[in-house]
Amino acid sequence: MSANIKASVDGTQAIIGVGGVDQMTVSNAGVVTANSFVGLNSNIINIRNFGADPTGVVDSTTAIQNAINTGKTIFLPTGTYKYSYLQFNVPSQIIGNGILYYDGSTPLTGTASIQINSSLTAESLRISSSGVGEIAFDYIQASSSNINIGLLELNSNVQRNVTGGTNFYGSNIFIDKVITKNIARPIAFQPLTGTTIRQNIHVGSLIADNYIRGLALSYVNNWSVNSVFVKTRWSGVLTMTPGYNGVLLQGCNDWTMGELYIADAPEHSFRIGGAANTTDFSIGQITSVNSSGCAMKFNVDVGYLAKNGQVGQLIGINTGEGSALGNKEVARITRVENINIGSIAGYVFVTRCLAAQDVENLNVGSIYAENVQARVVQTESSYDSSTGNVNGLYIDNVTAYMNPIARAAFDFSYASGSRTIGNVIIGDSFVTGFSNFLCTADALNIYSGPIFLNARSLSTDAVGGVENIQSTNSLFQLNYTRGTSTYKGKAFDYSSTAENTINQTQFVNTSSVTSDQKAALFLRSNVTPNINTYGAGLAFSRLNSERRGAAIVAKQTGNDVQNMGISFLCAAVNAGTDFVAENMTLKHTGVLNLVNLPTSSAGLVTGDLWRNGNVINIV
Repeated sequence: MSANIKASVDGTQAIIGVGGVDQMTVSNAGVVTANSFVGLNSNIINIRNFGADPTGVVDSTTAIQNAINTGKTIFLPTGTYKYSYLQFNVPSQIIGNGILYYDGSTPLTGTASIQINSSLTAESLRISSSGVGEIAFDYIQASSSNINIGLLELNSNVQRNVTGGTNFYGSNIFIDKVITKNIARPIAFQPLTGTTIRQNIHVGSLIADNYIRGLALSYVNNWSVNSVFVKTRWSGVLTMTPGYNGVLLQGCNDWTMGELYIADAPEHSFRIGGAANTTDFSIGQITSVNSSGCAMKFNVDVGYLAKNGQVGQLIGINTGEGSALGNKEVARITRVENINIGSIAGYVFVTRCLAAQDVENLNVGSIYAENVQARVVQTESSYDSSTGNVNGLYIDNVTAYMNPIARAAFDFSYASGSRTIGNVIIGDSFVTGFSNFLCTADALNIYSGPIFLNARSLSTDAVGGVENIQSTNSLFQLNYTRGTSTYKGKAFDYSSTAENTINQTQFVNTSSVTSDQKAALFLRSNVTPNINTYGAGLAFSRLNSERRGAAIVAKQTGNDVQNMGISFLCAAVNAGTDFVAENMTLKHTGVLNLVNLPTSSAGLVTGDLWRNGNVINIV
């Protein structure tokens, strides 16, 4: 074995330094016991052989930099090594678990204490500092691609400044685990300038304690993060501030994230934003606790989309932290296309569970929420510069317990009539605790497709069905069961106590029936009796359509409550509307009233009736 051996003997053992490696201990029995022995490899150099001090007292910058410059594998033995500024300008490899201790000096170039300008492989990269006297410097900025790190550990004795973490600008980045404490922005993958696309970035896990923004990625394709666990808000950052998200993404495509636990986010826990499309993604479960903003927010800039995405589960606990102001939803979804969310759940405090605007096909399996302050589900065009329609919002079921200050459980409105809402289907829902209406809507004719709202509530909830619906808005269909009462059919006027039900038991044919069971089909109208008031009826769609084309409706045709007749309503001449007009009434007296006979025979065919003054004519 060719090596320089330096030995000192204390009577029981020898301390041997071999070539460029660390010390190893040989007992008097000849057994190697030192765990820092790295082998007799001339391509591995020990920074202590370059004069590095393992106690962290003497500055080791020159020693470490000289070792890096050799281009050989660098061994960082156990210990703490103080430095001011380091550059990796040649391909490098680091082994060992020693700690690099940043002294807070101003970097010679750039804004980071370590510049990685070439490929790097490291078993572990552990950096710490006192934090005292540091300005806005990162620990690491890596302009190079092809970086592979086992453990990236960043610690500070006190809170570092509002940057203070690591930023990787290149492609082909692999990091098994990131652990940080007292680092404002632990790790980011962003371009050095502009919107340069990078790719192939993969992180196993991120664990951060005391942060402002845990993870950021911009303009990255083909990447993954297995898990994120971040907690403890940076002191002094107590209110919502733009960019202070637990996770912030923009312009990212073809990516996956596993389970995310984000506590104490100064703004939104998880956000997709920016002036670029974010597409083709999958997220496992997001758990947000004590966020200042939304648990999950998608709001890319106007002109862009977040599309073709999957979210497994979203859980928001104390979303918005008790503030009654807006922008505090469990999920706030703007400018999205083809997004599927398995479930949304909100606990403790929830302003809104789901706010959706500029939506093309948003599917949600289930929603569960407690202590809802405003709406369970809401569409609104005044948020996030919304400029588009809601076309396709599908929710299988909803369960929500609302705070009594909440006026309504649902809201389907747009601030501008130039935008429309259509193809909204909410399935079996149980909501309770709202004070006025099951649903608020918009008086403008903004509905471009059917809206079906199926809901149940307790009998102590508000009687009102849907507020602010015009008679022409027959696309809005309601099936609302309040206690034992049911409100069914077109939502217009169901803010009253109207109830139209079909009693299925009336189909039975028995020999003993009550007076109201002598028909095969019995429709009940629970409305206040009054002359010319309509009751229950049968509606018929246009052919091959969901829109109403005709109806046969019960009508009180006299002053007495027993003066019941039947009215026949047909579609208006203008086929572009859903309005149906009363054309014929069979009164309780047996009189047949032909309400809207034409006053000319022009255009009529044989058998048609028309009126000339008080004379009825037949063609």
